[in-house]
Amino acid sequence: MDKNSRAEAYTKAILDQLNAEIGASDYTVKSLAGALEKDYNTFRRWVIGEKPMPMVVLWAAIDQLGIPQLVFAQRAQDRYENSAKE
Repeated sequence: MDKNSRAEAYTKAILDQLNAEIGASDYTVKSLAGALEKDYNTFRRWVIGEKPMPMVVLWAAIDQLGIPQLVFAQRAQDRYENSAKE
């Protein structure tokens, strides 16, 4: 796997983890966007990977969900490693 492919796969793992965390929370994408004071349509595009999500928004979302950043990072890393095995 080349450098760009690895970066894309890791980005996908991060977004998949964010979606999983949203799904496991009391938030919806729309309500999380509101809590972060972000436009819903823009936030949705970030969450589905249509547009690159600014890191500051990712970390704010994780904080709003109440997940320690290192825990989220490890879960995303585990997801990435599991997807690489497939």
